[in-house]
Parts: sequence; C-alpha cells; structure tokens
Amino acid sequence: SASVSAAPSDHMASVCCTATVPPRGSQTMTFALAWHAPRFDDGGRALGNGYCNRFTSSRDAALRTLNHAAYFTGAVRAWQKRLLDSTLPRWMPRLLINSLH
Repeated sequence: SASVSAAPSDHMASVCCTATVPPRGSQTMTFALAWHAPRFDDGGRALGNGYCNRFTSSRDAALRTLNHAAYFTGAVRAWQKRLLDSTLPRWMPRLLINSLH
C-alpha cells in the first residue's frame, strides 16, 4: 500500500522500497517526483509558475500524479504508438521519443 505524509518536514528527496518478484514474474512500482515553486524570477521579473494555481504544495501535485498514473502512462504510450506506427522513416519516431528535451 502507498501513503504520503502530510508533514512538510517529511518531504525529502529520498525513495526506498522493496518488492519480492517470483521467477518470471513482474512488479510495477509507480513513483512521482513533484515540486512546488510558486516564485519564478527571470531577469528580475516575477513570472510565477502556472501549475501553482492548481496545486498548493508538492504533496498535492504528487498525489494527483499518483491518482492518475494509469491515465498519464496510457496517454504517453498512445502518442508514442502513433509515432511508431506512422509512415515516418523508422529512425525518426525513436529519435523524437528519446530526445523531447
């Protein structure tokens, strides 16, 4: 089972978990990395961060991600499949998927 502490002091950058997977078995573990930075300055100009209008903390953002993990994973798989099934040269979809930074 999963839980997220409500104590701000508990929100650190560490992850620890274990699972026993039988031979030829599989195990899925879902993790969320979230942050909350309502202030964003660029060249002395306060720009803010739009996601802070929806989330009051990194905990809220992480919980939304975890609660909708199946949807988000499916959406990413769907657009990747559209690229992979397209008529683009075989190398191009993989390049696009792996270099979206």
